[in-house]
Amino acid sequence: MEEAQGKNSRFLKSGETPPEEYKRMWNLIVSGKEWRGELRNKKKDGELHWEMISISPVTNANGVNTNFVAVKEDITSRKLAEEASRHAQKLETIGTLAGGIAHDFNNLLNAIIGQSSLALGRLPMESAAEVNILKAIKAAERAADLTRQLLAYSGKGKFIIEEIDFNRMVEENGQLLNVSISKSAQLQYDLDPSPLYIHGDVGQIQQVIMNLIINASEAIGAYPGIITVSTGHIEIVEDDMEYSMHSTTPLEPGKYALLQVADTGHGMTSKTLSRIFDPFFTTKFTGRGLGLAAVLGIIRGHGGGVRIDSEVGKGTTFRIVFPLREAAMAADKIELKEKRVVDGKGQTVLVIDDEPSVLEMLQDVFSDANFKVIEASNPGEGIDLYRQYQQEIVLIILDYSMPGMDGKAAFEEIVKIKKEVNIVLCSGYTEEEMQSGFGDIRPQAFTQKPYRPSDLLEKAAGLLSAQRNKT
Repeated sequence: MEEAQGKNSRFLKSGETPPEEYKRMWNLIVSGKEWRGELRNKKKDGELHWEMISISPVTNANGVNTNFVAVKEDITSRKLAEEASRHAQKLETIGTLAGGIAHDFNNLLNAIIGQSSLALGRLPMESAAEVNILKAIKAAERAADLTRQLLAYSGKGKFIIEEIDFNRMVEENGQLLNVSISKSAQLQYDLDPSPLYIHGDVGQIQQVIMNLIINASEAIGAYPGIITVSTGHIEIVEDDMEYSMHSTTPLEPGKYALLQVADTGHGMTSKTLSRIFDPFFTTKFTGRGLGLAAVLGIIRGHGGGVRIDSEVGKGTTFRIVFPLREAAMAADKIELKEKRVVDGKGQTVLVIDDEPSVLEMLQDVFSDANFKVIEASNPGEGIDLYRQYQQEIVLIILDYSMPGMDGKAAFEEIVKIKKEVNIVLCSGYTEEEMQSGFGDIRPQAFTQKPYRPSDLLEKAAGLLSAQRNKT
């Protein structure tokens, strides 16, 4: 209190409230009326906070204002919660849009990769066109990385979940990035000496680490600076706001692995900080894709959170947390087998997909493999066709995302007709994401879009072989 004695209350102004609002406030109270509103002010240590304020004039017997009485309430927590809610709604809307774009894009890539692969198989030996078609396939597969970014932003981009030695991954990625960061930036490590294990997709966690370190390097620019990468343990308590403010999803209380990337760069203004997770927002001359928006989606998708501290002229610190796993689990060994040559022997396959280019591609793929193909461009038509030809159909290729009825609902209707049916579910999302929505009875196989025809045929052959062995 002593620090405030003799001072005008103006020294607590944050500088963020427009002068017009103060003018309106004074016009009201000097006219004898009460003013109520919200202001962002400073505490004595300089920390900003939100206040709900009511100011009323005190008048003497002659009706002259002699004093003013202010009643203040700290509403910072409420404002943060409101901002988090608005941000969550924005993310949900854009995430839905991103997921829809990824679905449509994956269908196009599916058709491109599928038809190109078929063309490759039909070329005569030593054809000059082989190199060009291979390049086209590779380009389409690289384009699939864009859909992964879109899926990552929507929070549904996990692909292969496995145990990750967090310290080792951070160190390895930093070494790779040493050659690509600014020459003026010095990379330093402060890794926790105890093991840190998390569960996640290696490629996506790598994307988070690489993005943060490259951003830190660009923030330093041409002037000498330091990037400090550190890891550690952290305990998240219930109703934590620090790490869930940006991800908008409350974190489960418990132990988390912490990744901290701090730079001595130019820092960010509060305006920039409020927009860094917006898709395609950039402070650079040209855009760099989804960037931190994709990073945020990956963090959300892995049950993690993020906190950012930045000050202009002093640098930025990103703190990322992921749920910590105490014990290492045994890695499952996957044996690689040679692709078998698939011969459908005239058996019937039902293909259900709403995208004409995918239907055409699948017709070509399975016809080439000596299958008879029945097509359905929507789930209702597919269910009717299966009801009619169930004794003949040995396999169903079912798309998950379709208008009117999704793949899950279609699957449930199909198994009502006949419980034992071979179904391969196709989606741009992950198997984990898709299968989690099903009950005890699930599709026997899954393939993620975009896929190569040989991979789909391999799954089909495996299902049919297993069925023959049962009988």
